[in-house]
Amino acid sequence: MKTVLLLHAALIALTACISDPVLQELSDYTPEPELSPTQVVYIQVEALRHNDDRDNGIKIAARFNSPENRMILQENGSFAEILRGESFMPLLFPVRIVYYRAGTKDGYYFQPVEISSNEGRVMVYLFYLSLQTEPPYEDCWMVDGVQSYELQPGAEDSQEGVPPIKELGSSDGILQS
Repeated sequence: MKTVLLLHAALIALTACISDPVLQELSDYTPEPELSPTQVVYIQVEALRHNDDRDNGIKIAARFNSPENRMILQENGSFAEILRGESFMPLLFPVRIVYYRAGTKDGYYFQPVEISSNEGRVMVYLFYLSLQTEPPYEDCWMVDGVQSYELQPGAEDSQEGVPPIKELGSSDGILQS
């Protein structure tokens, strides 16, 4: 109960500091069993798209990282630092977002998202989510990781090391060996 009260107080404080109306709306979301994995990815992507100078979008997105993902991120630097790296920078303030058909395999949910940046980079991010089994996130979909692929301008459907987008969205595409 104490944790819930502290989280609620933190949400109220965060909400008071947000001026972007999209971030304001997204700030109400926390991992809940009612949220589908597609909604979780959408919340993360939109929060990053509308990140502000206080990194409120990054803070909102971080809520939906699974406990295991949080441990890995802590070992490799902060979530904000990783997002500002070359592979993930396009997630911040993209000019175009395309959600492709998602798939499932072995209890995991996979959501490919194409992001176009201001600099003309086109990336495909494959979000990996799992249904959590331990409190306080029991029965909540959370992000276990995100894999990035850069698409080269004018390239064919399939490039070396990048699965074709049509396969990214299939339930048996990217993970089949």
